[in-house]
Amino acid sequence: MSRAKVPAVVVRSWPELGLSATEVAHAAHVLQVVAQTTRLRIISEVARSEPPGPSCEELRRTLDLNSSAVVPGHVDALEEVGLVVSTHRPDRWKRTVQLRDPAAVAELLRAAANIHA
Repeated sequence: MSRAKVPAVVVRSWPELGLSATEVAHAAHVLQVVAQTTRLRIISEVARSEPPGPSCEELRRTLDLNSSAVVPGHVDALEEVGLVVSTHRPDRWKRTVQLRDPAAVAELLRAAANIHA
């Protein structure tokens, strides 16, 4: 039996989750969920019209594409709320986060950041 397709919304900016780029960067660092994992990726899409700023750079540094560390429990928790992510495009820093439940993912990221604040 094949798995049902996960309905998803595309989050084009972290404010749509009610989080700042700094909050997400910190939470992603705590969770150690990175783009190279095959099971899960937390990634942001930066619109072309958005000028690059410290928050974008901080997020880029935090989501280190060369890192492979993952905390399995946190990966499972994120999978439960349906985080699905597109493939990284090496030609430019443009990536997308797709969520089944954006509020649940935001809550999980906030909890991770608060635990280790």
